[in-house]
Amino acid sequence: MSGILPPEIGIVLGIPLKDVKGYMSLAKDSVGIVRGWKMYGNPNKSLKVYKLYKEAQQRTTELIIKRMPMAQVIDKLRTKHIGGIT
Repeated sequence: MSGILPPEIGIVLGIPLKDVKGYMSLAKDSVGIVRGWKMYGNPNKSLKVYKLYKEAQQRTTELIIKRMPMAQVIDKLRTKHIGGIT
């Protein structure tokens, strides 16, 4: 079992709880769409989170290409993305 992450890690990563529960077969919703992870039920919140993930990925790539130190990359992303989901 070494090297395998439990599905609950999705909660820590910011994946909506409904998607984590759906993946674990703890919810009655079926898979609506797949974008980076399986999105269960109404995808609106999941798509907002996914959009933030993609924006952060793009911004991280840009900053790393510019050779910005990783601590600064994290600070820049934190100020822009933390609390971005409502």
